[in-house]
Amino acid sequence: MAINRVERELRKIISATQRSRRTDVLLLPHSEQLIEKEREALKAFFGKDIAVPEPPVELFQTLENMLGLGITGFEPHFLPQVSLTEEDKLPGWKVKPSSWLWEEIKECNISTDASGLKEGWYLVDRRRKPRYDNGNQRYNNDYFESIMQELRKTGKIQEYSFVPTTSRFGASPAEIEQVILPEFARTVDTRGEAANKTYMQFNVWGNMYYPEWGKTTTLEWFVDRSDDYVCLCGGRSDGGGLAHVSSSLWPGERRDFIAFSPVIRFLSKPR
Repeated sequence: MAINRVERELRKIISATQRSRRTDVLLLPHSEQLIEKEREALKAFFGKDIAVPEPPVELFQTLENMLGLGITGFEPHFLPQVSLTEEDKLPGWKVKPSSWLWEEIKECNISTDASGLKEGWYLVDRRRKPRYDNGNQRYNNDYFESIMQELRKTGKIQEYSFVPTTSRFGASPAEIEQVILPEFARTVDTRGEAANKTYMQFNVWGNMYYPEWGKTTTLEWFVDRSDDYVCLCGGRSDGGGLAHVSSSLWPGERRDFIAFSPVIRFLSKPR
C-alpha cells in the first residue's frame, strides 16, 4: 500500500510537470505570427517591405528554457543587414542618434560599424532601465540578480561598494562581455550569441517598440568602442533619451548609474 501511495504521488508530480510544460509551449509565439509582426514593424520603420526569414528553432528552444527558469520579458525581433546615415529619412525613425555620433563616425573616431545593424533574429530584453536611486535602483523582476551575486561572491567579478551585490549596475564593460554574459548564456542554455546591445540596436528598437528605454535617468553600456577603445554608453532621459550616446570610460571602469541589457542573436536561415 505504501508503494502505491508513492506511485500515486509520483504520477501527480509528473502530470503537473507535463501540464506546466504544455502551458509553457502555449506561451511560445508561432513562426507565422512572428514573421508577420516583424514585417509590419519593419515596414513602418523603414517605409518599405523587408524580407523576414523563418525564425530558427534555437530561438524557440531558448525561450522555452527561459520560461522553465522563470525568466520572462524577452521578445523575438528580426533585424535586416543595413547601414544607416544621418541623412536617412525613414518614417519610423522619430528619435535619431545625436549629431555627436555622426560627427565621431565622420572623423573616424568611431567605426562605421556603429551606424549599422546586423541581420539576424534576436531575443531582446524589453525591461526599461530604472530611475537612478543612489546606486540602489533595480530592474523589474531582474533575473540577473542571482547571477551577479554569485559572480561577485566567488570573485569572478569585482564587488563595487556603491551598489548592492545583486545589482547589474557597477559592472565594468570587460566583466559584462567576458564573464557575465557568458555565464548568462550558460544559465539559459542557448545556442545563440549572447551580447551587449549596440547603440544602434538600442535606438532602432527603442523607436520601433520601446520608447520607454529612453525615459529614465540611468544609462546602459553598449558594445561599441571608439578608436582609443573607450566604451559607448547612453540612453539617459535628461541627455536626450534614445538620442543620447557618448563615449565614457575604459572597459575596466564601472559606475553606479550605468548597467547593461543583453540580446541573444541567432543567425538567419537562408531565404
